[in-house]
Amino acid sequence: MKTLTYTDARHMVNGEQEFLCPLKPVTLLRRFQRYIETSDWDEQIMCKEHILNKVCMLGVILSCLALSPLLVAALSR
Repeated sequence: MKTLTYTDARHMVNGEQEFLCPLKPVTLLRRFQRYIETSDWDEQIMCKEHILNKVCMLGVILSCLALSPLLVAALSR
């Protein structure tokens, strides 16, 4: 899904067209928002879902291994 919204604020002064600069300067956050709105990042993530699932499962397993000594010590008291 690609959606791009743009507003061009122009008005006429004395028969001449004058451009009004936008009030908000382009910041890193606005650039990131524009990237999210106009790119196909979600489709790229869905194509690599199996790799992401494996990485998350590995993180869960490593967390369980790291916390297991604490659980065993707490339960053995």
